[in-house]
Amino acid sequence: MTDTEHDRRGMLCALPLLTAGIGMLAAGCTVAQLPFPNLTEAEAHLAAALEALHRAPDRFGGHKAEAARLIRGALNEIELARLAFR
Repeated sequence: MTDTEHDRRGMLCALPLLTAGIGMLAAGCTVAQLPFPNLTEAEAHLAAALEALHRAPDRFGGHKAEAARLIRGALNEIELARLAFR
């Protein structure tokens, strides 16, 4: 048996173990999800909205600044909700 054939056989023997390991890793990642997925999703959307507001021009008569203030308040409320649950 050549070295190449030996290496190929070794890889083929390791394939089921590698597949099982990846499956176990994926299962572990599923278990280790964030405890508040809806709050996390809302927080991400609010953060994206805040970033979009920062990129917008300053010509909205103070309404852009007020929207940013309200979004920061909503982000704070999400954090308070997490703390209240613990």
